Amino acid sequence: MENFWKSLWDAKAQTENYFTQTGRGNSFTMYQFLLYIQDVQNALQLCKNDVLLDCGGGPGWITFHLAPFVWNATMFDYSPELVKKAQAQAQAFNNVFIFQDDILTMQQFKLVDPIHPIFTKVLVGSVLQYLSNMDEVQTALQNIYNVMRPGGKCLLTHNPDLSKKESHIASMPQTEESLQQENARLWINPQEMMYLSLKAGFSECLIKQINPQIWQSSHMVDYLVIK
Repeated sequence: MENFWKSLWDAKAQTENYFTQTGRGNSFTMYQFLLYIQDVQNALQLCKNDVLLDCGGGPGWITFHLAPFVWNATMFDYSPELVKKAQAQAQAFNNVFIFQDDILTMQQFKLVDPIHPIFTKVLVGSVLQYLSNMDEVQTALQNIYNVMRPGGKCLLTHNPDLSKKESHIASMPQTEESLQQENARLWINPQEMMYLSLKAGFSECLIKQINPQIWQSSHMVDYLVIK
């Protein structure tokens, strides 16, 4: 499944539509994008003292929009093509750092001092749905926890809700490509997500509703975890 998604993301990197590059489809609008940024800001309460990590930031558009709110922003993605696109666009931002990495390994963070972790705020934007199973979700949560400062907040956005899987798939165009993608996603039980977050060491895991004017709100939820 990993190769399926990586090939898909490398292909999306070649498109001209900014929202397709971020995985939100060519029907996503600028208004919905701004509502998404508002959801992120409302949950994370970003400020100029924050050191932000954007996990799976794709072409960097979300990172670039959030960078003015924070001291600095680090972004990584596992798609080489999306990272190239992000790096090419990042030169105008003196507080944005971009590199290639994977949320399941986070190799670039292996030397982070566990006594003095780096990030006060973390965004995991629509990433968990592309993992293979809940064991990988647990690994991702643990990796995030390890680089966050005590009291830090992490927002995990747009996660498919397992209880809404059947109704959502039934509402989709019944094409082979559409069904393949929807069934390939990792649909998550919110109760299991809350359990795994606490197991990773987070003190809280809160379910946050997506703005109803964003179409993903019909079948997805956000999670805010606090260290």
